[in-house]
Amino acid sequence: MLKQGLERAGVPHQAKAATACIHVAGRHTQITELLRSGASLVEARELARHSDIRMTMRYTHIGIEDQARAVAAIPTPWIPRPPLPEPNPRECLRSEPCGEPCHLPSSAGNTVTM
Repeated sequence: MLKQGLERAGVPHQAKAATACIHVAGRHTQITELLRSGASLVEARELARHSDIRMTMRYTHIGIEDQARAVAAIPTPWIPRPPLPEPNPRECLRSEPCGEPCHLPSSAGNTVTM
């Protein structure tokens, strides 16, 4: 079918090593775009009907932009934070004296020693 289409278009069909093959070019694009869209390598292998995943890997062309996008998609690790300390009922958080018992003079600033 490809040969007939090329002949109708006036393009000679030659099987030289330097001649690009549409089948191969399409395969490279198909598999690379599958992976770029989020398919796994195993899914791409199945869709390409390859029996060996190494064959699928030969058709995969992932560039630096693809690698950068993959690294940027790694989620930030969750780092647990220690719980906030319970407020000390003996400590006044106001900066100015309020006339309450919490502002009684003490050696530790606004802390009342009872």
